[in-house]
Amino acid sequence: MNARTGTNSSLSDRDVGLLRALIGAMPLPTVLLDRAGTVVALSRSAEPRHLPDGCVEGACLPDLLGGDDHGLRHRMERALRSTVPQTAPLIVGGALRPFRLSGLRHGDSYLILQADPETASLGDRLVHRREAARLKTSLRISENQRLRLESEAERLEYAAHRDGRTGLYNAMAFERMVGAALRGHDPRGVMVYLDLDGFKKVNDRHGHAAGDAVLAVVAQRLCDAVRDTDIVARLGGDEFAVWLKPGTAAFDPAVPERIAASIRPPIPLQSAASGDITVCVGVSLGIARAPEDTTDVESLIRIANSRMYLDKRAAAVRGPRQSRRA
Repeated sequence: MNARTGTNSSLSDRDVGLLRALIGAMPLPTVLLDRAGTVVALSRSAEPRHLPDGCVEGACLPDLLGGDDHGLRHRMERALRSTVPQTAPLIVGGALRPFRLSGLRHGDSYLILQADPETASLGDRLVHRREAARLKTSLRISENQRLRLESEAERLEYAAHRDGRTGLYNAMAFERMVGAALRGHDPRGVMVYLDLDGFKKVNDRHGHAAGDAVLAVVAQRLCDAVRDTDIVARLGGDEFAVWLKPGTAAFDPAVPERIAASIRPPIPLQSAASGDITVCVGVSLGIARAPEDTTDVESLIRIANSRMYLDKRAAAVRGPRQSRRA
């Protein structure tokens, strides 16, 4: 038990002290949380208007947010299991603001919540969309100007729902679309959660440009492997999801494995550092079915995510020769 924070941790008191000092010096609004969501430290640059109301040392952040936590507890659990930072939209100043939520690699009882300066706030995106709609209805200018404004409105609409690297639906749009399908007249469907194996090696050996190219190829292969009516999304990092809508093909047990198999063939790339190269990535997957498992979209994603990690651990036990990778 850590005497300073009152939480179980694999970090020493000295490590926690250094971590608190590091968090305090962060130039961006940053919060150190323990596993239960209690605020352990804040960056000194974080004015009250930058963080949710009541976010002070000793407060429990999920409890402060109540019904406005937008799945914070679930995202905390995912961040502790994943090497990929999770997007955590929180209410700040009456608007949804994006934060990045990461689990510490050395001391898994702690999480770091930091404002995301690279992403326009969700609240601002909604403002842009409303402004685009207003411009559409109030045009009293030339035809060329009207077409330019409509093009800008479409760009904003696309940016609000799409992943910038792959063009697939982003996590927010995916959850909204699948949620609507589950509330429809036919709530049946299959959630497939996929995580790439070996992707970090591509980034480390050939650079992030090669990694981005791999993500784009994987996205296209996923789209080619399913029907036009199915929904494909990039949830973040090297994690993807597919929602298979009702139909004979969607409920064939072989379909998820065929989707995964479509990713495994070698991927030819051009690398500035290495020239023409060929890389391979594997994939681990987990599935959840509606309504058999649940009819709640976040629960479906969580169940499929958990089963994916079981698949990943099983592949590690089997070893490279027995792995399901092609």
